[in-house]
Amino acid sequence: MPALAVYFEFLEETGRWKNSAESSADLADLVYVMELQVIEVFGGPSRRGMHVNVITYAMEQGVDLTDSDDLEDFLACYNYQLRLDERVALRDTGRLPDGTPPYTPGTFEALGDEIANAGPS
Repeated sequence: MPALAVYFEFLEETGRWKNSAESSADLADLVYVMELQVIEVFGGPSRRGMHVNVITYAMEQGVDLTDSDDLEDFLACYNYQLRLDERVALRDTGRLPDGTPPYTPGTFEALGDEIANAGPS
């Protein structure tokens, strides 16, 4: 939401916010008030793509997306350690099914090469 407020301010400062009944500041305030509704409408897992659900889950579990080893470990765990039904649930909802242990960074790396060579289930 803060990004929208900055964007509205940018539009007004650069003359691109024209003839609006609302000032950019008023609209930004409205967006803050409506934040939960906006997130629910636009950010719900069923409205996001597979990649967004999986990567959002990874970030929630502490995966540093700028660290290729962290990301590789998570994706290997997703592809090789989770069962198909668990991968489908994570892909579709952004959550693992109840009872599935959450991902812990470094988990897959600790399992060694034998799982990495086994392939997805």
